[in-house]
Amino acid sequence: MFNRGGNNASHVTNRLTKCRQSFYGLGNAGVLYPGPTPDVQAYLYKCICQPTLKFGLECISSNAIQMRRLESVQDRLIKQSLGLSKLSHNTALLKALNIEKIEDIVNRNVLSLYNRIFKVESPARRLMQYLLSRFIFDGKTVPGTLLDRVVSMGESPTKRAFNSQHVPKTSVTNNDGLVDSSIHLLFTDNFTKPYSQEHLLVPLHSNILSVSLI
Repeated sequence: MFNRGGNNASHVTNRLTKCRQSFYGLGNAGVLYPGPTPDVQAYLYKCICQPTLKFGLECISSNAIQMRRLESVQDRLIKQSLGLSKLSHNTALLKALNIEKIEDIVNRNVLSLYNRIFKVESPARRLMQYLLSRFIFDGKTVPGTLLDRVVSMGESPTKRAFNSQHVPKTSVTNNDGLVDSSIHLLFTDNFTKPYSQEHLLVPLHSNILSVSLI
């Protein structure tokens, strides 16, 4: 995950490359437009491409630029699978397809990994116990560590260490008009037909409503 200089940028780049390869490898399975219905395309992406993209990200400290690259690749692949322009707004599309943002997935996995470390006697647990005791004593964290990432999320490191409650999946559904109308357009029978009215309306609809909400 790290190069000889101790930098994790190569891992992020590798994830981006592998995700693209997985995506285009599904071309014959119908992930590209025109193909099956959007829910099938979203299922293929979430089962094969997204796990490839997020693999190991909870173990490294990604900066904002790296996270934007990961989100950008996901957004572009989703829009490409739907036959939409890369300039189309994607927030409503992701919610309509029930696809989580990469950052939300990574944050949930960080909390899960942090909790599991405290359950098994290991060098990682002893290190985390030292970092936690130091944080309790002086309120300081070591940048880039798992503990630092938990604190930066606004979570209680003590509670997350000893609370075995399952970290819930981030809800990506949102009962607002923008998402509901996107769902209506995406899941009509005509959406999979090139140049259909429904397919042409999705990017126009998203862009107009997104601008109106600014």
